[in-house]
Amino acid sequence: MFNALYMRHRDLWHEFTNAMKLYRGGMEPVDMMGFANNGLVRQGDGHCALLMQGFLENNVFAASVNDSLKTLGYKPHYFEGGWNFVQGDEESPEWNLGHAEKRLVAVWEENKQRPVSIIAHSAGGAQAHYLTIEHADKIRNIITLAAPIRPSMFTGDYRAPLSDVFLRWCKNHPVVNDPKLMREIYANIGRVPAISIIDVNDAGVHPMTCILPQTNLTQNIFVHSAGQDYSGHYGIWANPDAHKIIALVLEQPLGCYSKLSREQLKRAEVKIDWDATLSAKNNKLEDELKFLDRAVAQQSGALVDLSR
Repeated sequence: MFNALYMRHRDLWHEFTNAMKLYRGGMEPVDMMGFANNGLVRQGDGHCALLMQGFLENNVFAASVNDSLKTLGYKPHYFEGGWNFVQGDEESPEWNLGHAEKRLVAVWEENKQRPVSIIAHSAGGAQAHYLTIEHADKIRNIITLAAPIRPSMFTGDYRAPLSDVFLRWCKNHPVVNDPKLMREIYANIGRVPAISIIDVNDAGVHPMTCILPQTNLTQNIFVHSAGQDYSGHYGIWANPDAHKIIALVLEQPLGCYSKLSREQLKRAEVKIDWDATLSAKNNKLEDELKFLDRAVAQQSGALVDLSR
């Protein structure tokens, strides 16, 4: 028991220090130009991408991905949402949904009204998938980093430390209190190509809650970063393997999406946890939708018991 408690606190301390490193710009920069020069990734076509940070994060957290995309010739745009999920807007205080729509439309206009890519971290992933309900035509693809999307993140064995913080900080958050909205978001996953990049060493959220339902347009990829400074929930922002996966997805021609193959990832020298990646293919959509259906039918407000 002592060992388990020690391990949990050590992992949480690692997550906290990584968050501080990102905020202060102390993470080792990703050598994206070196990857391109070595033929691991290709220069991009210059299309725009929207970077969406997670709960209690601001633009600084996305700086590493922003730099990598610029190096490859893309046009990244920050979310500009302040401290996300805290500084809301008039249309949707505490969740920035209205701001998310405005930013997507603005970046889409900047992209000459052609679909844009979205790269979103953690709780920003739910915002990104929310945008597909009304704006799927403006989205080229969605790539999420350590982004829990399954309602089971709030229950049982899958409830993790950041889930608890989120629940207690955002008691009135739509993800917690609006089962109908959460069901609509979840049911719309797969309207556009969506890739979830998951770190098996994530101590902030349970990795299994980041698995997207299996469709022709979705893919889950588990990276393995044990022992690296960039491991875990926040470190994935600066994970070189995550950056290479993003580049491989973005370089696909508009309208010609295909799932990344083992051969592609191997050529790019991406370190993958294949056992976790392959097992994710067995995750079904139906059980999560049934969970949401029960919550909607009960009309009890919260999806979870906040008294824990």
